[in-house]
Amino acid sequence: MSLRNELTTDELTFATVCFERIDPNLLNPGPRQLFESLAHYFSYHGTLSPKQLASLKKLKYVSDMAKHSDEIARGRIRFDDDARTDAKLNTVFNPVGRKH
Repeated sequence: MSLRNELTTDELTFATVCFERIDPNLLNPGPRQLFESLAHYFSYHGTLSPKQLASLKKLKYVSDMAKHSDEIARGRIRFDDDARTDAKLNTVFNPVGRKH
């Protein structure tokens, strides 16, 4: 009996996005090996177990935090309060794609 059932639409979308956006170069050797193993398994079988999905979620978080740290180091993310406030207000009051 296999624990790898068919993925739901949300799980399939999540896994696909993770494999597209995780940068293996930002991961340490152990997690990089795990990511490559999961990517190979997913490309071959098209499914993952719940534990594999949880591992993929952790790898995505680590990759995102590394990308964020890299952006901060390069000075691409501003930390002044006015810019942060404007960005937060724009996400709420100026939704993307809305034309005047």
